[in-house]
Amino acid sequence: MEDIYSTCDAIKASGGNVTREPGPVKGGTTHIAFVKDPDGYMIELIQNKQASAGLEG
Repeated sequence: MEDIYSTCDAIKASGGNVTREPGPVKGGTTHIAFVKDPDGYMIELIQNKQASAGLEG
C-alpha cells in the first residue's frame, strides 16, 4: 500500500471502520493499520517501505 494514512482517511470519509489508526508497529518502523469490512472481517493495511521513508524524517 502506498499511503495508509490517506487510505484510512478515505475509508473513514466513506463511512468505513478503522479499528487501529495508521502508525508504526511497536518497536519497529513498519506502518500498519486495521480496518473492519462490512462483514466484520479485520483487514491489515501495510505501508509500502519506500512510501514511509518520507514519514520518518
